[in-house]
Amino acid sequence: DGGYSFAVAVGPFHGGIGVIDGARNTLVRFDARGRAAGEVPLATREPDDALGFGGAIPILQRARPESPGDTAVFEVRILKLPTDTSGDVAMRVPLAWLVVRGDKPVKPTPFFPAVPRYAVDVDRSLIWSPGDRFEIQRRRRGGGTAWTLISDRTGPAVTPEDIAVRRRELENRTDPNEVPPSDIDSMIGRTAKVHPVIAGIVIAPNGAILIAGPVTPSRDSVEYFVLSAAGVPLTRFTLPSRTEVLLFGGDSLLVHQPTRGEPLEVRWLQLKPAVAARPE
Repeated sequence: DGGYSFAVAVGPFHGGIGVIDGARNTLVRFDARGRAAGEVPLATREPDDALGFGGAIPILQRARPESPGDTAVFEVRILKLPTDTSGDVAMRVPLAWLVVRGDKPVKPTPFFPAVPRYAVDVDRSLIWSPGDRFEIQRRRRGGGTAWTLISDRTGPAVTPEDIAVRRRELENRTDPNEVPPSDIDSMIGRTAKVHPVIAGIVIAPNGAILIAGPVTPSRDSVEYFVLSAAGVPLTRFTLPSRTEVLLFGGDSLLVHQPTRGEPLEVRWLQLKPAVAARPE
């Protein structure tokens, strides 16, 4: 009772918790005390569909080729329940670097591609960015733009070290018969000269927005920006690049990070103003 192979998403469901089991395409239910409360089979979806939660809001993320040209379109739908088969389209963005025919890319995908980043607020509005430029937008529920923040900031240049690290990672986790060196060379040839400028978005309960800057293999830190709910820049700080922010609220962050002994841990971090150096 209540067993699942691996959780691809966890969120609130009918006063308890719903765990989406990726192995069986099933929603495993638990009540508010954590006791098993049954299972709900989910509708069959395409292999590239991703069902999950944006905060407490059920969402469906998908990428589909569209004619003419078969360029993939990245789409996010906001659902009423995780068991829904449709929902309200909150975002549709073409991925110029991904052309698909059938279920396979026509060309090898580039290293460090720009992917839209987004988060869903409690009012079902969407905070999103195309990722390849510093442009952040709040889209109201049902359509319409509340505000847009634009900057001339760009991502850092892709270095030879970035390419070498990513190539080693790819070679270590793929079969050379399935991904030959010539394909990897083509991926490198299609890689942009700069990294995507935005790598993630997290929303606090009070509506404040945390923006993660570029994540690159050759840098050991990531810069973060905090915006008000109205899109006004408030502050910025840096964290080690291997730290993943899970939750953001007030002056605190819940993060997933490695320790000196390499095991990963979940920890609360508190943000404090920097102390100015005393003059000599």
